[in-house]
Amino acid sequence: MLLNIEYNRSSTKFNNIEIGDLIGEGSTGKVYKIKNKDNENKNVIKIFKENNRFEYDFYKNFINEISKSYMAKSIGYPIAYGVSKSKNKILIFKLYNKFNLNYVKGFSTEKKLINLIYDILRVEIFLEEKLQCVNLDIKLNNIMMDDEYNIKIIDLGLIKQFIKGDMFYSYKNYFAWPVSKCLLTTIPVYSIFILISQLFIDLETIKNKNNLFLLKILKNIINYSNKFEIILTNLFSLKYNSEKMISLINKYYY
Repeated sequence: MLLNIEYNRSSTKFNNIEIGDLIGEGSTGKVYKIKNKDNENKNVIKIFKENNRFEYDFYKNFINEISKSYMAKSIGYPIAYGVSKSKNKILIFKLYNKFNLNYVKGFSTEKKLINLIYDILRVEIFLEEKLQCVNLDIKLNNIMMDDEYNIKIIDLGLIKQFIKGDMFYSYKNYFAWPVSKCLLTTIPVYSIFILISQLFIDLETIKNKNNLFLLKILKNIINYSNKFEIILTNLFSLKYNSEKMISLINKYYY
């Protein structure tokens, strides 16, 4: 595949690549592994469908801020971007490892989960405070790990710029979103509860049961403390944004 590369922070040249296996597909495009003789690192390419370029434009506008920030290690931002011969926008990323809770720091499942929640919230605070954007697609498939077991937030295709006080009301039945009207900045916090549920509960149950029911299942599986139940309950309460949630976690754990 011939590419017109507009930006490349890697030493690898991506102007002419061989497409490998399809590893992901969404409403905006497809993700493939890259086969390249000159490519010593593992990389993937996201090829956007025609007229789908929101994520592409986001990275093009903010890649310098992200790459130079204190959150660079936690965001799976592209190493290159450009256009294919057929005029589709493309992003090239490192290929990260599937998320595994066992590799998160902590001596117990509860502490591992708290550290995971904390790390995701820190990324969200950066996006909101520095870029004035909210990530509306926090879910298990969009959390990966690098070789040093740092979490990587990937796929910012549902990121939205906002101003303080913006409201949200779900326009479709999406399992990671609440069905009630709420402040836009509470959505990432709510979605983190759904992500935690995904680690232990099948998706059909998550889609068809209310959050209090999910909480009971998690209690039986994890056998967590009262303070962790307070954290989980407030994640889906739609009363907390990421900054307030961090403060609550600091109060009980740090």
